[in-house]
Amino acid sequence: MTRILIHGTELISLICAHSLLDSIEGAEIHLVDSKAEVGLLEEGPGLISTNNLPILPNEWIGSLKSQQPKEESTAIRRSWFEKACATKLASRGVFFHLRSKTNKINKSTIKFEGAGLLSGKSLEFDIIINQITPPSNSINWSGGTHSSTTTTSSISGIRPDGLVEEWWDGAPPNRTDWLQRMEWKGVDPRTSIIDDIEIGKRLARKAISQ
Repeated sequence: MTRILIHGTELISLICAHSLLDSIEGAEIHLVDSKAEVGLLEEGPGLISTNNLPILPNEWIGSLKSQQPKEESTAIRRSWFEKACATKLASRGVFFHLRSKTNKINKSTIKFEGAGLLSGKSLEFDIIINQITPPSNSINWSGGTHSSTTTTSSISGIRPDGLVEEWWDGAPPNRTDWLQRMEWKGVDPRTSIIDDIEIGKRLARKAISQ
């Protein structure tokens, strides 16, 4: 059995976990994060291209309900997307350690601390994957959602539920119909989901090759 620890529960980490499960038979995967919940607590860019549908294999994602992409969808609610990825990982036997952190005892031994079930206990891992830091060329973006047909940004998309998602590299315009306001640090919200999926897959390939 190959035991793997992945730091973080962002999309990159979730995709990495799915890739490793597909590649390593019998892998035991643990994801650890200081957050109390995967997805839903934070919102990032959910812009997608109709050319990239389906975004993930069915085996990698649970039910998206009202956020299930349609043929004409150009955005989805990212937090729901990440939650659906995590739900499927849990059904595949992955262990989530939330409100937790780790201390490295030696090269392969990790001690868990926090509110998780393994708090105070140590495990040995064959592979340890650290959390990815944002690219050096990341900038601060502002986003928002509304139900109007009038958009004020060229970086926008329409979610399956009809809400419009927009992003700006600066302060958003003043509107009275915002349903949600968002802040995100990254390179380009238009490719954020696809970029993170590819990074997650690449991390898995690198871990396997080492």
